[in-house]
Order: sequence, then C-alpha cells, then structure tokens
Amino acid sequence: MSCTGGAAIIFGVVSVLANKENTQEKKKPVTVQSFFTSVRLTISLLILIAAAAALGTFVPPSVDVYHSFWFLALLGLLSLNLIACSLERFPVSWRRFSEKTDPDRPRSFFDLLPADQVFFSRDEKVSEAAKVEDLLRKRYGRVQKKQMAEVAFFSAEKGAFSHFGVYAVHLGVLVIIAGAMTGALFGFKGYVNIAEGDTAGAVLLKGEKQLKNLDFAVRLDRFTMDFYENGMPKTYRSDLTFMKEGRVLYQGPLLVNHPIDVEGIRFYQSGYGSAGDGEASLRVRGGKKDVLKKVRVGDRFEIPGAKADVRVLRVEEDLMGMGPAVKVHVRSAKRDVQFWAFHNIREIETQNPGLFEKVPQFNPGLFAPYVFELQGVTVRYYSGLQVTRDPGAPVVAAGAFFMMAGFMVVFFSAHRRIYVRINEAEGMTRVAVTGSTSGNKPGLEREVRRFIDECRGKEPSGR
Repeated sequence: MSCTGGAAIIFGVVSVLANKENTQEKKKPVTVQSFFTSVRLTISLLILIAAAAALGTFVPPSVDVYHSFWFLALLGLLSLNLIACSLERFPVSWRRFSEKTDPDRPRSFFDLLPADQVFFSRDEKVSEAAKVEDLLRKRYGRVQKKQMAEVAFFSAEKGAFSHFGVYAVHLGVLVIIAGAMTGALFGFKGYVNIAEGDTAGAVLLKGEKQLKNLDFAVRLDRFTMDFYENGMPKTYRSDLTFMKEGRVLYQGPLLVNHPIDVEGIRFYQSGYGSAGDGEASLRVRGGKKDVLKKVRVGDRFEIPGAKADVRVLRVEEDLMGMGPAVKVHVRSAKRDVQFWAFHNIREIETQNPGLFEKVPQFNPGLFAPYVFELQGVTVRYYSGLQVTRDPGAPVVAAGAFFMMAGFMVVFFSAHRRIYVRINEAEGMTRVAVTGSTSGNKPGLEREVRRFIDECRGKEPSGR
C-alpha cells in the first residue's frame, strides 16, 4: 500500500469516528472547528499512532514506518487537534485563574454546613476576625475580606495555576512531536565497517542503498578483543580517530554501550569481523632452499627450480574449527592443483587417521616433492559502527519535561478556595468555614478541618 493510500484510510477512519461523535452525541453538523476540537479525534489519533508505532517494530527494516508520509501526517493532525482544543478551552481557564474572589459571594455555602465546619469562640468578633485573617494570610498569602456591621467575610485561594496543567501537557506533547519530526526529517541512522588502519568518510543509510557523507573522517587505529576461556568474545574495543581538515577532532576508545559523540553524530560499537585480507607466513620445503613468504589473498610467487606458479586464494583465521589455514593454487607445466595448508596439520591428522586419503585437498604435500607449511596467520579485523544523528533528541527531552510537569500539576494540585464567615450568635462569636475546589474534594475537606483546628488553637488532626 502506498503512503498516500494509507493516509487516506487513516483520515477516513478518523472522520468516521469524529462524525459519529457529533451525530450521536451533539447532534450538530461537522464543521472544521468541531472536527479539530473533537476529543474522540484525539483518542482515535493516539490509537492509530500507537498501532503504527507497534507495527514499526515488526516490519522489515527496509519499510521505514516512522519516516513515512502517513505517519508524519498522523503526528501533524494530532498537533492541530491539540492546538485547536487548547485555543478553544484556554479562555475559560484564564477566566478561572484571573477571577477575583468575592468573600461574600457564596453566601449559600454557609446555610447548610455540617456541624464540624462551625465553631463558637468566646473572643470578640473583631479579635477572632483578626486571628482568622492572620492564619489565612500565613497559609494562602493574599486574603480578600469584606467587613459589615454584623458579619465579616474572608476568602483566600491557592493553586490557581492548576488550571494550566493540561496546557503544559499539551505543550509537552507538541514539543515531543516537533522533536520526533525534526529527527525524522533531518536525522539519519546508518552503518559503516572500517578495517584496521582504514579511514571512512561516509556511512550506508539504514534501509537504503545510498551513502551519507560525513563532514569528517573516521579512522580505525586498532581493534582489540578479550575472550572467555571457552573462546567466546568477552569484550571488544575500537580505538578511533576523528579528523577534519587535517586536524584531530577526537581520539579515543569506542566500547559496547559507551558511544562517542562527535559534532552531533553518535557512534556505537555494533559488531566486528574479519576484513578478509589477513596476512599469512607460508614456508615451502622440498627444494634446495626453503621459501618463506608473507602473503595475502591474491599474491603470487614462484618456487625456484620447480617452474611452478603459486597463487594465494584464501587466508582463514579458523577454517571449520581446525585453526588457521591458507588455500593455494599451484600451477606448473605438468600439474595444476589446489589445496589447503593448515597451521595445526599434525594435530588434525593425528585426530583424523587417513585424512589425506579421504580429503586430498587437506594434504599440504599434494604438490610433491614440495610441502607447504603455514607458520601463522595475522588477521586484520574490521569494526562495525552504528552511526546516528538525531537533532530532535534535546527537543523531545524538553517536551518530556513539560509533559511531566503538566501531569504533576494536573494530578497533584487543584485550585482551592477557602471561605470564612464570622458573626455574633447566642452571645458568642460564630465562625463558619467552607471551601470550593476544582478537584480532590477529600483533600479540601481535610484542609478545612485543619484550618478550623488551628483557628480553635488545637493541634491539627491531620484528617
């Protein structure tokens, strides 16, 4: 399916869900504004994005879901939805935030209060009012009051900023989306294999068959490995030098799980292997004088007095678990043979009696009377590097901070108002305390009771 077709289906599904919400619940025609401010649109987009992200973990690497048009279109549509919802609801939140508290506005709040929210004091009304005002100021800062002949009203508030917690979450999501799209559009992920002593200035992009040129060059100075007793690799390390215009940008080791950052590009140690051009020390016996050669794949030399040409076909560090070996092709006017010369041929022959009869190609003396002896093999390794650049990573981190801060505000704070009425009744001073909150009503009730305890000079109950 093409990206355009996938996007069309997704937009169709989203449109159906949005239409369903408006026709069944609001009974209003779908408009551009109602479409983009629909809560169901938000939920539908989040489900589709989550499904696409899950799909991206199972499809082949050649199918890059996260850079596809339809996935980026989903993120863009979610951004428009969040912006539209925020703009539509922000004036209400701002009005609640900036609204001045009228101390005697909620007079009906005091009509049917439970007994534990009212207490009587023997102090005069003026003295009790001063004490209440002082406690409110200590707890909440700014205090609104209204004094009348027979009654005094006080109000205070805290947590008005909680109305903006949801917008911090929205902002965080938008910033994360912006970071993700920045990384998708301007970042890359690639791989490069560098043999010891070689230098690379480009990487092969993941899922593509094109090279990405770097602004600097990377040289593998040395590759080393440590092994367990059973021969399995324990650790491996690449000593790298990063160079630009003749100067060294950075020089140091690259280890597994310890990446290196150079000019905004991160390098990971992802693998290793034989470069296939190892050097072998090969001795030829049988003539008047032994011939000792340092050879690589493709090298040729002659055996003096034999009029034979020797060509090196392969150099292996460990052939089929039997150790280092070299495959040679010997050609003369009378014979033309190919065979292997093993470093541990004596041990191999001892463990496998009749080996040369069964596998003549393992006989180092197949070109009699000459015998080829492998003295040793020096293998040149390559280091496999994963190379990534994600300019959106710090943007995503900033978005995560805003989103977490918004969640903290949404779930752990609320806009609370405390109202106090003081009047004279039955020859005493009557104090009634109540409040309102945008959330966490039990928390408000505990706060009212603690405030009453402090007004009465009791230790707060902590209820």
